[in-house]
Amino acid sequence: MSVIEFKKLSSKLLKVSKIETLSGCGTKRTQQTKGWY
Repeated sequence: MSVIEFKKLSSKLLKVSKIETLSGCGTKRTQQTKGWY
């Protein structure tokens, strides 16, 4: 895995975690992360 791919992946996960924090559905984290790929 290249550095650019890793940065894209980490930024995507960061956005998902921010959305989860705002919506307050952190319990569905595993289900949501699977759906994003």
